[in-house]
Amino acid sequence: SFYLSRTALSSFYCIEFKPNVSRMILVQKFAILILCTTHFEGACPTNEPGIKDTSLFATCDNLLMIYFDGVLQFEDEGWPGTDTYQWTSATELVIPSGTKVLGIECKDLGGNMGILASTSDGLVTNGKWQCSHNDKLVGWAEPGFEDSAEDFSEALTINGKSMPNIDNSAQWIWANQTYSWAACKKRLD
Repeated sequence: SFYLSRTALSSFYCIEFKPNVSRMILVQKFAILILCTTHFEGACPTNEPGIKDTSLFATCDNLLMIYFDGVLQFEDEGWPGTDTYQWTSATELVIPSGTKVLGIECKDLGGNMGILASTSDGLVTNGKWQCSHNDKLVGWAEPGFEDSAEDFSEALTINGKSMPNIDNSAQWIWANQTYSWAACKKRLD
């Protein structure tokens, strides 16, 4: 597990992975600095007021990318085209307090397709998410994105099996089943 807390440097967040994993990530608004060492236990302050940890658990069939306010936070190793069956488990990230838009991009490599996600505070993928199959969109996961061409519409829900660590009420979603790429997003504010 890991947690998010504000460090003494007011513009950075510290994400520490436990137990004794040899990396710590400092996240600034538009940059990620990865520090490597043998042990970071206790390196980040905890329980600071005003910081709310919200964990995201997400997967997609086949290749996943996750954005917070338009900034890439995670990309499957095989992107853009090698399936290593990473979709059979959930990716876990901490969503920083104040994040306005959660964006999940997925590329299907054949067969079943879909995005499945939930958060520790009750958000689940369902038909209320907005999805698009237009893979040429720029800035689609940014808070100020204007959908003037109406590329996004309510998510299509797909029957699929549940996944470990993802809430059982979450539904698999997609943009349009005739396309092998989907971008789905949810406003968090």
